[in-house]
Amino acid sequence: MKGLFNSYKSSLILLAAIIIGGIAGLIYGPKTAIVKPFGDLFLHLFRLVRIPIRMDPYLAAF
Repeated sequence: MKGLFNSYKSSLILLAAIIIGGIAGLIYGPKTAIVKPFGDLFLHLFRLVRIPIRMDPYLAAF
């Protein structure tokens, strides 16, 4: 079980954060809008990192 948790640790943390964020949104409503810039920043940085990783196999072929 410990090996399984270590394999999916990052995914489980991300899933837990999404669930906690959804619950906070339901409970506190518009008051949670103050953390929206952090979520937007995370998504923009994720897209910035994701594109070079997806292009790597194509660039390695040359």
